[in-house]
Order: sequence, then C-alpha cells, then structure tokens
Amino acid sequence: MCTAQLECRARHAAGHSLRKAKNHSEAVTELRRCAGTQFDPQLVEVFIQLLEEENRYKRQI
Repeated sequence: MCTAQLECRARHAAGHSLRKAKNHSEAVTELRRCAGTQFDPQLVEVFIQLLEEENRYKRQI
C-alpha cells in the first residue's frame, strides 16, 4: 500500500497530461480524502508527516 501512496503523490506532484500538477496542500488534501478507501489511513498520516518534514528542510536550505 505504501508504494501506491508514493506513486499517487508522484502523479499529483507531476501532473497529468489532462490536468495540472497539484501543489503540496492539494496533494495532502487528496491523500487524506482517499485515506480509508484507497490508502491505509495510518500510512497516509506517516507519509504526510514525512512530506512536511521534507518541506521544512527544503525551506531551511
């Protein structure tokens, strides 16, 4: 299930030929919306925490 979450996030970030890429906030909202149906809710929250940490780190550089 974690691989599916990563792939989904990558598609959201990269966009699709038919729609524009989602920003971080939109992607997080979408992951939470799909938690419990498409994705394991606990893994979604762990994944989002990792994304938040990555974003904080990138802002410090």
